[in-house]
Amino acid sequence: MSRVDIIIPCYRYAHYLSACLESILSQDVDLKVLILDDASPDNTPEVASDWASRDSRVEWRRHAENKGHIATYNEGLEWSSGDYTLLISADDLLTPDALQRAVSFMDSHPSAGMVYGRAIRFESSDHLPPYRVGDGHSGHLAEGKAWLHDFIARGKNFISSPEVITRTSLQHQLGGYRNTLPHTADFEMWMRFAAHADVGILDSDQAYYRIHGDNMSLQQFVFSGKDQEQTNLAFETAFAEYGDRMPQVNLVTPRNVAILLRRTVTALIAPMTDKEREEARQVALAAPSGFRPAWRLRNAYHRYRRRIFGERSYSGMMALMAVSWKYRARRRN
Repeated sequence: MSRVDIIIPCYRYAHYLSACLESILSQDVDLKVLILDDASPDNTPEVASDWASRDSRVEWRRHAENKGHIATYNEGLEWSSGDYTLLISADDLLTPDALQRAVSFMDSHPSAGMVYGRAIRFESSDHLPPYRVGDGHSGHLAEGKAWLHDFIARGKNFISSPEVITRTSLQHQLGGYRNTLPHTADFEMWMRFAAHADVGILDSDQAYYRIHGDNMSLQQFVFSGKDQEQTNLAFETAFAEYGDRMPQVNLVTPRNVAILLRRTVTALIAPMTDKEREEARQVALAAPSGFRPAWRLRNAYHRYRRRIFGERSYSGMMALMAVSWKYRARRRN
């Protein structure tokens, strides 16, 4: 029987850890779990050691000092030796039978390097939204390059992470998460897998992704200039490392311009610091850097923005941004 090795990085999430473990250990598959306590200042050691003492499938390690999430993830990937690997944060959950569905699909499709379904966003374990499962083990296998073409064309990461199961042998071959991409390492990882293998897509809700105050900083990050900067870097890394396997995609499309528009508008009206607002305005003026000419969004971005907002609103926004840039130039001087 195929085995799934499950990595649970945990930092200050002791109060979520038991629920996460319960959702995993109730799965009817052969599995092992490694809890990686990244020097949490809470009672993670007590919770983790209690579970390890009660269930032989669970082990845990504690870092003497905080190593950060990328190093912790990669430590877990090096530990994994089962047929398949799952990386899930201690604040997230699996849906019932999620691992059975994933293992069944991967066993039946040896060309698949990874498989994923849907992740349901939730706020409280006491009131989990209902999950949906397709008929039987429905899903389909996408040819890697075709999936990658669609993924790149969207211009953003639509996979949360806990809904993904990877083939361990390929994971070891491709390596771990890149520390140069602290906020988009998973984005680059999915591209890396698709560039080297096929991708399975399940018509099922596979995981619950928790939304809470501790991860709201990531929400602010998404609507700042750094998000686009990190996304650009993920693309650049992918093309530099395995560009010969990447499809040619033109990002100058109404869909991707609309994505940038939504990010910019949200950033401009969100309650942010002056520095974050400045970064957001920079996104509105600058297209992704470092891409080949066909990928540059600047002219298309302004053209679509003018059409969507109307000439008057567009002119007002540009005036506001001009003042911002003059202020920045004055500060630099």
